[in-house]
Amino acid sequence: MSAGEPAAPAGERRRALAPALALAFLYLTGVVHWLLFFNLASAAFRGPSFSVEDWPKEYRYYSILQQAVRGDRVPFYVSRPIHTRKFLALPEVSWSPQLLLLRFMPVGAFVVANTLLLYSAGFAGLLLIRRRYSLGLLPFAFLFAIFAFNGHVTAHLAVGHSMWVGYFLLPFVLLLVLELVEDGERPGMPEAIGLALLAVLLQGALHIFVWCVMMLVLLAGFERRLALPILKALAWTAALSACRLLPAFFLLDRKDQAFISGFATLADLWRSLATLQGPGAPQRGGPFGLLDPWEYDTYVGVPAILWLAYYAWRPATRRAWSALCAPLVVLAVLSIDALYAPFNALPLPPLNAERVSSRFLVLPLLFVATLAAVSMERAAPRLRGRAERWIAGAALAWIVLGLTAHSSLWRVPRVEAERPQRRGRLEIEIAEPPQAGSRRDEAYMRTTQAAAALSVVALGIVAWRLRRPTTTGSRRC
Repeated sequence: MSAGEPAAPAGERRRALAPALALAFLYLTGVVHWLLFFNLASAAFRGPSFSVEDWPKEYRYYSILQQAVRGDRVPFYVSRPIHTRKFLALPEVSWSPQLLLLRFMPVGAFVVANTLLLYSAGFAGLLLIRRRYSLGLLPFAFLFAIFAFNGHVTAHLAVGHSMWVGYFLLPFVLLLVLELVEDGERPGMPEAIGLALLAVLLQGALHIFVWCVMMLVLLAGFERRLALPILKALAWTAALSACRLLPAFFLLDRKDQAFISGFATLADLWRSLATLQGPGAPQRGGPFGLLDPWEYDTYVGVPAILWLAYYAWRPATRRAWSALCAPLVVLAVLSIDALYAPFNALPLPPLNAERVSSRFLVLPLLFVATLAAVSMERAAPRLRGRAERWIAGAALAWIVLGLTAHSSLWRVPRVEAERPQRRGRLEIEIAEPPQAGSRRDEAYMRTTQAAAALSVVALGIVAWRLRRPTTTGSRRC
């Protein structure tokens, strides 16, 4: 502001500051939620106790990673198997940069800190979606609540699926896919999609990575105009993610990856979205096996379902919806019963890596929630001063109360109290490669090293390609 320019009135400054304060409030509610979720109220707060469900396995993963970070060692092998002794062949192990925090903090505290870091990244991704579509606070709050606290992510994190923190990076994937279907390919977009999927995979979130790849393949099949940019995006994804995908070849003979189930019936799918079910709910499933309750929990509540149904289909998002409808419907259909079983049986990595197809539902849920928020924003002029706007505010409050109740059911201390304790050994160490290794051991070592080199080279090329349009001025800001 120049010396002679009058200062803005205090009322205008307050109005300009109000959205920033509201966004900060939303972000902090998420921080408080996850701290309480992992038992902030404990007298000696150390995160989960690693005593139930998958938490013991996760402790062993992070224990090895902590030894690697503190001892500057590459954990090619471990002293006893976690599915395999070839540790770097496990694609659900994190390779993300924040592992350096394990130098300074215990494993339990790192799990909480890592969740908060990825949640913060996810909130930043939501803000980018908000900026693209100029979302007001009310539509953004609906989207934020459904994204940050739905039953899928809370239930999975509660039982020790700590790699599900990769879920919080999905807003970046959503944003790029929506930009692709609405605006077409721009310079650097295939590379950006590859980087977003690499970031997901570096968290160990193989399952979420697979859903995204499936969605892109389906989108290319239904929208032929997008087939070439999607093919390029998948090629960049393969090159960038080689360090995680190629070593996993040595796990293809695992016997515990056979298909289990999706939602047993449409009624179960509805219950997963609409009803509160805690960690003590019964198992459900089909002819191939039964699912534990966290595998069929995608709770958002009836008010959220009504909000999604009312706004997602409105004409404001017709172009995006027409492109995404078929792929998202296919994913939702494949989440039912054993419809995905034939695809799981095909020798097509990584598509055969998913054995619980009920998980597919969360990706259509997030896309539909984003489209609904956009439609709600574009309908906003008709809502001002009307009862419909008050109804929307009441619906948001109802959604938040339902999601709060759900998170209370799935808090880590409650899961630890209700689920059977696992008393297996947690001690594990990095092991030296076999002195007289087999050909398979040699192939594993060489594949891992070559795949890491390929990913580094691909990352360098992508960095150069993304920088080049900016320096030539051809990239749209």
